[in-house]
Amino acid sequence: MKKSIAVVILALVMCAATAALPRRAAADDNLQYIIPAAVGGVVAIIAIVAIIMADRSEPEYELVQLRLPHAAPTIGGVHLAPDCAPDANGLPLLCW
Repeated sequence: MKKSIAVVILALVMCAATAALPRRAAADDNLQYIIPAAVGGVVAIIAIVAIIMADRSEPEYELVQLRLPHAAPTIGGVHLAPDCAPDANGLPLLCW
């Protein structure tokens, strides 16, 4: 029993010494760690988005349903592109 307590105390002392006196950090100027980490991050983000968006075929998730209905055009004032007539340069963003 005393031997196991001594081993636990020794392990705790080593952990405390490592936390109190960590090794000096060394800068690494090559990309051997950066490139795999970036690729792994991109793959993780794609996987998370794919999992979240899987089987989302309900009508409330369709992008077409998110469009607001057009307001009736008023006489005079500034109008946005859907209410403007196209001209020689295309569809203007604003018209009056």
